[in-house]
Amino acid sequence: MVCIANFANASSHREAPLISNDPLADNTDVYAFRSPDDPNTVTIIANYIPFQLPEGGPNYYQFGQNIRYEIHIKNKTTTTGDDITYRFTFTKRFEDPETFFNIRLGKENLKTFYTCEKSTDGGNTFTAIITGATVPPYNIGPRSIESPVGLNSNYNTLMTSSIINATTGEKVFAGPVDDPFFVDLAGAFDVGNFRPEGNATNPPKDALARFNVHTIALKIPIAMLQKDGLPVSMASNILDSRFVIGVWASASRQQMKTINASNINVANSGPWVQVSRLGMPLTNEVVIPVGMKDRWNATNPNSTDNSKNDRQTKYGIPEKNCYNYENFDAIKNNPDIDAVYVITPNALHRQQVIRVAKAGKHAICEKPMAINAKEGQDMVDACKKANVNLLVGYRLHFEPFTLETIRIRREGELGKVLFFQGLSGFTIGNPDQWRLNPRLSGGGAMMDIGIYSINGARYMIGEDPIWVTAQEIKNDPVKFKTGIDETITFQMGFPGGAVASCLSTYSMNNLDRFFLNGSKGFVELSPATGYGPLKGKSHKGEMNQPVVTHQTVQMDEMAALILDGKQPLVPVDGEEGVKDLKVIDGLYAAIKSGKKVALKL
Repeated sequence: MVCIANFANASSHREAPLISNDPLADNTDVYAFRSPDDPNTVTIIANYIPFQLPEGGPNYYQFGQNIRYEIHIKNKTTTTGDDITYRFTFTKRFEDPETFFNIRLGKENLKTFYTCEKSTDGGNTFTAIITGATVPPYNIGPRSIESPVGLNSNYNTLMTSSIINATTGEKVFAGPVDDPFFVDLAGAFDVGNFRPEGNATNPPKDALARFNVHTIALKIPIAMLQKDGLPVSMASNILDSRFVIGVWASASRQQMKTINASNINVANSGPWVQVSRLGMPLTNEVVIPVGMKDRWNATNPNSTDNSKNDRQTKYGIPEKNCYNYENFDAIKNNPDIDAVYVITPNALHRQQVIRVAKAGKHAICEKPMAINAKEGQDMVDACKKANVNLLVGYRLHFEPFTLETIRIRREGELGKVLFFQGLSGFTIGNPDQWRLNPRLSGGGAMMDIGIYSINGARYMIGEDPIWVTAQEIKNDPVKFKTGIDETITFQMGFPGGAVASCLSTYSMNNLDRFFLNGSKGFVELSPATGYGPLKGKSHKGEMNQPVVTHQTVQMDEMAALILDGKQPLVPVDGEEGVKDLKVIDGLYAAIKSGKKVALKL
């Protein structure tokens, strides 16, 4: 972590068995500090390729092609991944292939160019901010750099001219430098024989002296890193939590490498896999045990891979069936995978479900299935095109008290259905969570707990609403900012004459009740939607139904639907989810207009 005036660094050289055989992708150091020459900026440095001998020609060290070098920055607690990512990719060119010299007569072999891309949406999309930039050559010697038979320049000019201004305002450098880290490696690896004052065998020694690394350096305005775009002058002190960021770096390769023997060409293919990772100082080098080092390098710190490892061991899941957000498109070629359950924040559902469909797998999506009906319909259309199922996580459609209520209504025990009341709410906590971020949630309580009353009214009445009205109440505009509803009361009208009156809120507890009233009787569920146990009663007395684990029954029934074609009593398909989204769209429109909004589901 780095505060606006603090310094952080990490170091790791050849720290894991796998990466020790892949030096071009080995991330050796990460530094982050407030720039001493410009206190309105932060400098971030990631070094790669350890133990480079300055004399290591004629094929001097260079950044690897077909490697993604990335610097990751997190400045929000409300998001699930990186908030800013810089990605560097490199290509090489031979300008003078008829000689073994690296530099001759103004030309350079293995001349390296790079593209820098930037993502601000969790790595979903990248935009190039630098293209065709040049990596300075190795400082081979005065004849190669300064004389007319070489580049006829000076090394300081070559280095400073390689500092590039990105289109978005950052300053960027990529190239060879002296390894700045000091560590007495020989003593450290001699079973912790640290020797600050030396010992009888030999004195302490900087094991990295006269070795080079390749560095990627970024100078970034603090306002660009601060989550709300605030300048450093707005910080109250160096511990102001609004100005704290997390920084880590990585390198990734594609899974497959193919060497063509006829022309010695190398082809890379397959999903990208993280092979090196560095954040906190020396974590993998001296903390992680040797048997776990390769796995640690491959784990994204934003993911739940640590718990994944626990679940993987507990349930005996093969490694080939474990994926992350970056590589799960590869499930297309895995016959063991039938379906993917998407339980990420609402705004990510559309993109992730469509990825699942394109991989030819069935999709189960948490509710609400999208942030509006249009996105939901896009998901339905994509799954139909791919000929896969799209199911929505309506666990209550399989819950015994809910199914008994539906049976009572269907068999006429209530007479004519007249009225439904749905109360759905709780007091939400952490103001920084994703549910209170409109970019991720698509709304407030309505897009979380309120959908229960909408869907509950529909399956308990047995009809779809034809109109809605709604009113929004906001008592805490600081916590519930623009785009986040705190409390909404709403009404729905149904073609049979029934009316629903509902409440959705993030500001009150003890609100989990459905009440269905008819001309001959009633049913009340309270709790009605919690994870259990639910309770119910009717005009005939207490309801006696088995208590089940909702998600277990849900997954068993959805598996039967996908594998055997079994259909549930109440639909759980994408069309059902779109209907709820059309209601939500109508409610937000009614709040905005102050008028009754007609619906056609």
